[in-house]
Amino acid sequence: MSLNYPHVRFASGTVTVWDTAEEFARTDSFNRLAAIGWDHSHWLSRDVVLVSPAKVHIATKFQRFNDKNESIGMYESLYIVTRVDGHWGTQARSSLAP
Repeated sequence: MSLNYPHVRFASGTVTVWDTAEEFARTDSFNRLAAIGWDHSHWLSRDVVLVSPAKVHIATKFQRFNDKNESIGMYESLYIVTRVDGHWGTQARSSLAP
C-alpha cells in the first residue's frame, strides 16, 4: 500500500496516527489479521466520491478470506488519498473493520 505520512486510521473506536513509514512498519497489523485467520482480501467496490487536484476520497467495500478462501468478513472504508510532493498515497482511512 502506498501511504503518505502522517498516516491516520479511524477504526474500532480508536484513532491511530503513524508519523513515518518506519513507525508504520513496526506495527503488527498483519500479525493481528493472521491471528483471526486472515489470508487475503478482495475489493468488492471502490467508488470515488470527492476529487480535487491534490485529494481524492474513495468509498470502498472489501472482503477478507482465510487460507481456504472462505469469507471471514465484509467491511466498508473511506480512503483519503493525497498528493504530497508529487506522490499519491493514502493519507487516512476510516474503516468499519475491526
